[in-house]
Amino acid sequence: MAIRQRNTTKQKPRRLVIYARISDDREGRQNGVKRQEQQCRRIAEQDGDEVVRVFVDDDSGGRARRPLPPRGRR
Repeated sequence: MAIRQRNTTKQKPRRLVIYARISDDREGRQNGVKRQEQQCRRIAEQDGDEVVRVFVDDDSGGRARRPLPPRGRR
């Protein structure tokens, strides 16, 4: 989990972005990223903050499922 700075002062709620990532999801169930998102949302709610966007990077560690980038002209 990323660095966490609690909103402990009586400031207005922060607007947060969640980035959930798992590098190996061989079964394709996204359990790891779902759990990460749930944990982050729970923390945001406890701190009185607002989640405005969620980015998910599931199974991005290997090249097996990712296309190679196009090659430039030489």
